[in-house]
Amino acid sequence: MTKVIFRLLTGLIIISIVAIAVPLLRDPEHAELTSEARDQFPGSYLRLSDGMVRYKLSGPPEGETVLLIGGLTTSLEFFDLTKERLNKAGYQTLQFDLYGRGASDRPNHLSYGKSTYIKQIDDLLLALNIKQKVHVVGQSLGGGIAITWSAANPEKVRSISIHASAGYLPNPPAMLSIIKIPIVGDYLWWLAGNEVAVGNVDKYFSDKVKSKEVAQNLKKDLKKSAMFIGYRSAVLKTLRNFGPDNLQASFKKVGETSLGVQIIWGKKDELIPFHNSTRLNDWLGGKASIKVLENAGHMPLLEKPDLVIPLVIKHINNY
Repeated sequence: MTKVIFRLLTGLIIISIVAIAVPLLRDPEHAELTSEARDQFPGSYLRLSDGMVRYKLSGPPEGETVLLIGGLTTSLEFFDLTKERLNKAGYQTLQFDLYGRGASDRPNHLSYGKSTYIKQIDDLLLALNIKQKVHVVGQSLGGGIAITWSAANPEKVRSISIHASAGYLPNPPAMLSIIKIPIVGDYLWWLAGNEVAVGNVDKYFSDKVKSKEVAQNLKKDLKKSAMFIGYRSAVLKTLRNFGPDNLQASFKKVGETSLGVQIIWGKKDELIPFHNSTRLNDWLGGKASIKVLENAGHMPLLEKPDLVIPLVIKHINNY
């Protein structure tokens, strides 16, 4: 009997050690985001009220400004090609890293909910003295942020273009529900968070072969961002507190304005179903122009830039 109890206790101790050690061994965050570390990232920096933010302001200063908002895990490099073509079309572009991503700070006190990102954009525009109305382009979570910020600041917006946008997810994956549970969710996140935060980026593209180089570059950027302490915590807090699965109120508020909205989606999106565009447009009062690309996945701007960027330029030219 004593031997059985001893074996049980030994087994429990081993299981406990493994349970604690596995997340730590899998944790890719090992670097502090120091000024020396930031030298690895191209761009400029501003210290805003909640922390340091990396940005790139490019193109003709006299041109209308296009604000480019990235997704849940991406950094400002996501929009590099879009920036080049918008600049050539006469637009000034503003790329930036959301708090917790790229080379922007990862403040632990932030909720990473709607107010966090609304304030970050407000602070950034103020610091850069951008007073004119801006066009807003958002990818995935960035689409949800674009709508949320525009709903709060319609007088600052010229037009909106959202791509595979967050905002409606009636049947969220089980993991998304579980990670919202305190303690259990935290542990699961540290076990599986790598896959969500970096993981297999092929799932973002419909043609895995043709998009191989783009996917490799994207994964390189994600890994670079994920090595700095605070990245996965920021992603987790965003999933918990931003409410990307239900932004009905913000979409409806934008629908009550005269703002022109464009929705672009890949029909082969494996993360957020393309038919969600219909629900989002319903919330907008049916006023959005919708373009569904037959052979594109979750990131149409990266997978089909020669189709998507001209669509964006044509849209913002109207406003």
